[in-house]
Amino acid sequence: MIPGSKISRPPTLATCTIPPCRDIILSSSRDKSVISWTFTRQEGTYGVPRRALTGHSHFVQDVVISSDGQFALSASWDGALRLWDLNTGTTTRRFVGHSKDVLSVAFSIDNRQIVCGSRDKTIKLWNTLGECEYTIADPDGHSEWVSCVRFSPVTSNPIIVSGGWDKLVKVWNLTNCKLRTNLIGHTGSSTCFLS
Repeated sequence: MIPGSKISRPPTLATCTIPPCRDIILSSSRDKSVISWTFTRQEGTYGVPRRALTGHSHFVQDVVISSDGQFALSASWDGALRLWDLNTGTTTRRFVGHSKDVLSVAFSIDNRQIVCGSRDKTIKLWNTLGECEYTIADPDGHSEWVSCVRFSPVTSNPIIVSGGWDKLVKVWNLTNCKLRTNLIGHTGSSTCFLS
Protein backbone atom coordinates (compact mmCIF):
# COMPACT_ATOMS: atom_id res chain seq x y z
CA MET A 1 0.00 0.00 0.00
CA ILE A 2 1.19 3.47 -0.81
CA PRO A 3 0.90 6.30 1.72
CA GLY A 4 -1.46 8.92 0.40
CA SER A 5 -3.55 6.41 -1.56
CA LYS A 6 -7.17 7.39 -2.03
CA ILE A 7 -9.74 5.67 0.12
CA SER A 8 -11.27 3.53 -2.60
CA ARG A 9 -11.68 -0.23 -2.72
CA PRO A 10 -12.35 -1.85 -6.08
CA PRO A 11 -14.09 -4.15 -6.77
CA THR A 12 -16.75 -3.54 -4.09
CA LEU A 13 -16.68 -2.10 -0.60
CA ALA A 14 -18.81 -4.25 1.69
CA THR A 15 -18.81 -2.22 4.90
CA CYS A 16 -16.80 0.17 7.00
CA THR A 17 -16.66 1.08 10.67
CA ILE A 18 -15.32 4.09 12.54
CA PRO A 19 -14.43 3.56 16.20
CA PRO A 20 -14.99 6.28 18.78
CA CYS A 21 -11.94 8.31 19.82
CA ARG A 22 -9.56 6.81 17.25
CA ASP A 23 -8.25 8.18 14.00
CA ILE A 24 -8.86 5.01 12.00
CA ILE A 25 -11.46 3.50 9.72
CA LEU A 26 -11.82 -0.20 8.96
CA SER A 27 -13.25 -1.25 5.61
CA SER A 28 -14.11 -4.70 4.31
CA SER A 29 -14.36 -5.73 0.70
CA ARG A 30 -15.20 -8.37 -1.83
CA ASP A 31 -11.45 -8.58 -2.45
CA LYS A 32 -11.36 -10.82 0.70
CA SER A 33 -9.56 -8.24 2.85
CA VAL A 34 -10.04 -5.69 5.61
CA ILE A 35 -8.03 -2.48 5.45
CA SER A 36 -7.18 -0.29 8.42
CA TRP A 37 -6.99 3.37 7.32
CA THR A 38 -5.40 6.20 9.31
CA PHE A 39 -6.85 9.71 9.15
CA THR A 40 -4.17 12.25 8.24
CA ARG A 41 -6.31 15.39 8.31
CA GLN A 42 -4.04 16.85 5.63
CA GLU A 43 -5.55 18.90 2.83
CA GLY A 44 -6.29 16.64 -0.15
CA THR A 45 -5.29 13.43 1.66
CA TYR A 46 -7.76 12.51 4.36
CA GLY A 47 -6.59 9.00 4.97
CA VAL A 48 -3.88 6.53 4.15
CA PRO A 49 -3.96 2.75 4.29
CA ARG A 50 -2.21 1.53 7.42
CA ARG A 51 -2.47 -2.23 7.09
CA ALA A 52 -4.28 -4.91 5.09
CA LEU A 53 -5.77 -7.76 7.09
CA THR A 54 -5.88 -10.85 4.91
CA GLY A 55 -6.75 -14.48 5.50
CA HIS A 56 -10.37 -14.95 4.48
CA SER A 57 -10.95 -17.15 1.43
CA HIS A 58 -14.09 -15.33 0.24
CA PHE A 59 -15.76 -11.88 0.39
CA VAL A 60 -15.58 -10.06 3.73
CA GLN A 61 -19.16 -8.93 4.38
CA ASP A 62 -18.85 -7.08 7.70
CA VAL A 63 -16.23 -5.67 10.05
CA VAL A 64 -16.50 -4.17 13.55
CA ILE A 65 -14.01 -2.82 16.05
CA SER A 66 -13.81 -3.47 19.79
CA SER A 67 -14.74 -0.63 22.13
CA ASP A 68 -11.08 -0.31 23.21
CA GLY A 69 -9.95 -0.05 19.58
CA GLN A 70 -7.44 -2.90 19.92
CA PHE A 71 -9.26 -5.64 18.01
CA ALA A 72 -11.50 -6.09 14.98
CA LEU A 73 -13.89 -8.84 13.96
CA SER A 74 -14.59 -9.71 10.34
CA ALA A 75 -17.43 -11.82 8.95
CA SER A 76 -16.96 -13.57 5.63
CA TRP A 77 -18.71 -15.57 2.97
CA ASP A 78 -16.15 -18.30 3.76
CA GLY A 79 -18.40 -19.12 6.75
CA ALA A 80 -15.95 -17.88 9.39
CA LEU A 81 -15.23 -14.94 11.65
CA ARG A 82 -11.73 -13.69 12.33
CA LEU A 83 -10.57 -11.79 15.41
CA TRP A 84 -7.74 -9.42 14.44
CA ASP A 85 -5.12 -7.75 16.62
CA LEU A 86 -5.03 -4.27 15.08
CA ASN A 87 -1.55 -3.54 16.46
CA THR A 88 0.06 -6.52 14.71
CA GLY A 89 -2.38 -7.15 11.87
CA THR A 90 -2.60 -10.84 12.72
CA THR A 91 -5.54 -13.17 13.22
CA THR A 92 -5.67 -14.16 16.88
CA ARG A 93 -8.66 -16.48 16.57
CA ARG A 94 -11.00 -18.00 13.98
CA PHE A 95 -14.64 -18.73 14.74
CA VAL A 96 -15.99 -21.57 12.61
CA GLY A 97 -19.48 -23.01 12.96
CA HIS A 98 -21.82 -21.61 10.32
CA SER A 99 -22.68 -23.77 7.33
CA LYS A 100 -23.08 -20.76 5.00
CA ASP A 101 -21.88 -17.17 4.55
CA VAL A 102 -21.62 -15.01 7.67
CA LEU A 103 -23.32 -11.68 6.96
CA SER A 104 -23.05 -9.71 10.20
CA VAL A 105 -20.96 -9.59 13.38
CA ALA A 106 -20.88 -7.49 16.57
CA PHE A 107 -18.93 -7.16 19.82
CA SER A 108 -20.76 -6.82 23.13
CA ILE A 109 -20.18 -3.50 24.90
CA ASP A 110 -17.61 -5.14 27.22
CA ASN A 111 -15.92 -7.00 24.30
CA ARG A 112 -16.45 -10.35 26.07
CA GLN A 113 -19.06 -11.76 23.71
CA ILE A 114 -19.53 -11.90 19.96
CA VAL A 115 -22.73 -12.38 17.99
CA CYS A 116 -23.02 -13.21 14.31
CA GLY A 117 -25.74 -13.96 11.79
CA SER A 118 -25.59 -16.07 8.66
CA ARG A 119 -27.26 -17.19 5.47
CA ASP A 120 -27.75 -20.53 7.24
CA LYS A 121 -30.59 -18.69 9.10
CA THR A 122 -28.87 -18.97 12.49
CA ILE A 123 -27.45 -16.58 15.05
CA LYS A 124 -24.45 -17.67 17.07
CA LEU A 125 -23.24 -16.25 20.38
CA TRP A 126 -19.52 -16.80 21.05
CA ASN A 127 -17.06 -16.06 23.80
CA THR A 128 -13.71 -14.57 22.80
CA LEU A 129 -12.01 -17.97 23.19
CA GLY A 130 -13.84 -19.14 20.08
CA GLU A 131 -16.40 -21.26 21.90
CA CYS A 132 -19.99 -21.11 20.66
CA GLU A 133 -22.21 -20.57 23.70
CA TYR A 134 -25.60 -20.55 21.92
CA THR A 135 -26.99 -21.18 18.47
CA ILE A 136 -30.37 -19.59 17.80
CA ALA A 137 -32.36 -21.39 15.10
CA ASP A 138 -35.85 -22.82 14.63
CA PRO A 139 -38.53 -22.59 15.89
CA ASP A 140 -38.12 -18.98 17.10
CA GLY A 141 -35.24 -18.03 14.79
CA HIS A 142 -35.37 -16.34 11.43
CA SER A 143 -36.95 -18.26 8.55
CA GLU A 144 -34.59 -16.60 6.05
CA TRP A 145 -31.03 -15.22 6.02
CA VAL A 146 -29.92 -13.28 9.12
CA SER A 147 -28.57 -10.04 7.66
CA CYS A 148 -27.81 -7.96 10.76
CA VAL A 149 -27.07 -8.56 14.46
CA ARG A 150 -26.28 -6.11 17.26
CA PHE A 151 -25.91 -6.06 21.04
CA SER A 152 -27.77 -3.44 23.02
CA PRO A 153 -25.34 -0.92 24.53
CA VAL A 154 -27.54 -0.78 27.65
CA THR A 155 -26.00 -3.21 30.15
CA SER A 156 -29.02 -3.06 32.49
CA ASN A 157 -31.16 -4.56 29.72
CA PRO A 158 -28.92 -7.11 27.96
CA ILE A 159 -30.41 -7.96 24.58
CA ILE A 160 -29.39 -8.96 21.07
CA VAL A 161 -31.30 -7.57 18.10
CA SER A 162 -31.35 -9.35 14.74
CA GLY A 163 -32.79 -8.53 11.34
CA GLY A 164 -33.40 -10.85 8.45
CA TRP A 165 -34.64 -11.46 4.97
CA ASP A 166 -37.89 -12.68 6.54
CA LYS A 167 -38.74 -8.97 7.13
CA LEU A 168 -38.56 -9.38 10.91
CA VAL A 169 -36.53 -7.63 13.56
CA LYS A 170 -36.17 -9.98 16.53
CA VAL A 171 -35.23 -9.05 20.09
CA TRP A 172 -33.45 -11.74 22.13
CA ASN A 173 -32.69 -12.02 25.84
CA LEU A 174 -28.88 -12.16 26.08
CA THR A 175 -28.77 -14.26 29.25
CA ASN A 176 -30.56 -17.28 27.73
CA CYS A 177 -30.90 -16.37 24.02
CA LYS A 178 -34.68 -16.73 24.18
CA LEU A 179 -36.92 -14.63 21.94
CA ARG A 180 -38.45 -11.62 23.69
CA THR A 181 -40.44 -10.25 20.78
CA ASN A 182 -40.74 -9.82 17.03
CA LEU A 183 -40.84 -6.28 15.66
CA ILE A 184 -43.10 -6.42 12.62
CA GLY A 185 -43.41 -3.60 10.12
CA HIS A 186 -40.91 -3.94 7.28
CA THR A 187 -42.20 -4.94 3.86
CA GLY A 188 -38.72 -5.96 2.71
CA SER A 189 -35.71 -7.60 4.30
CA SER A 190 -34.12 -5.71 7.19
CA THR A 191 -30.47 -5.15 6.39
CA CYS A 192 -29.02 -2.82 8.99
CA PHE A 193 -29.82 -0.98 12.19
CA LEU A 194 -28.09 0.93 14.95
CA SER A 195 -28.51 0.32 18.63
